[in-house]
Amino acid sequence: MKSKKVILSTFCAAMLLGGCASQVNTKVTEPDKPLMSIGDTTITRNDEYELIKRVNGPSLMIQGIQLLIYNKEVPVDDEIKKEADEMLKSYDPDSETFLKQIQTYGYKDKEEYLNQVIIPSIQSNKLLEKYFEENAEAIEETYRPVVAAIIETDSEDNAQKAIDAMNDGTSPEEAGKQYAREGANYTGNDTVITTETTKLPTRLLNTLNETSDDGVLSEVFYDDTSTDDKAYYAVKLISRDYNENIDLITQSLSSNQDVISGCMVFYLTKYDFEVHDQYIFDYLKTNNPEYLVTRPDLTE
Repeated sequence: MKSKKVILSTFCAAMLLGGCASQVNTKVTEPDKPLMSIGDTTITRNDEYELIKRVNGPSLMIQGIQLLIYNKEVPVDDEIKKEADEMLKSYDPDSETFLKQIQTYGYKDKEEYLNQVIIPSIQSNKLLEKYFEENAEAIEETYRPVVAAIIETDSEDNAQKAIDAMNDGTSPEEAGKQYAREGANYTGNDTVITTETTKLPTRLLNTLNETSDDGVLSEVFYDDTSTDDKAYYAVKLISRDYNENIDLITQSLSSNQDVISGCMVFYLTKYDFEVHDQYIFDYLKTNNPEYLVTRPDLTE
């Protein structure tokens, strides 16, 4: 574990100092210092560094960069510490089973697990929340999020009844209790609809995108890809206001891999991330070219 921490800090220093990789390979200090020997073979600090770099280098580097960004953008404060302590308590941290489990993953005790796993995970969530605030315009343009109440019914007649009920002042939730079909995915609760939403009729999604005023939509929508067990939908547009709905939008898109990657790229760009090691550069060029923010040509 100690070796990994040393390597991790070395990677971070190498990656963030500026300048693109150009047949350059990072080195450790005192590279020829012997660490161990077997027979007439000596293992040096540089041997260890190169081995770990090639086995775990890219993942260690990304982990290290994430930690640096977390500590710049969402530094650990009393609120994060309190949330981390509460999360740790929920794991029954004093049980022998828990301690054995975290030790299996290389953490010596619950304090180390708290600092190296729980706190960074909380920082990650808070960074994503901050990203939705700081990059609001781009997210809104890309995902076009709206909040709508949708009631999935088993007939056009029931969908129309749900529309009439909402127009008469019945809440979408109450209308959903009356008219949603059994096992419905949409029962009148507020739902974030984005360009990533795929389980609703195309016409419904397009209409929501084109509608500017909040309120009940007059049209009954239906599945346009299914002939059996067709669903019919009544819809009320609740809000298009991004700032008003930012918590719901963040929650809805927080597991989207493009959003997670976009968050990383946003802050890598903010801090002028550049790679100095040819091996790491080549790895990212192949697997995550978007992280090489000084080389946008690689993602074209």
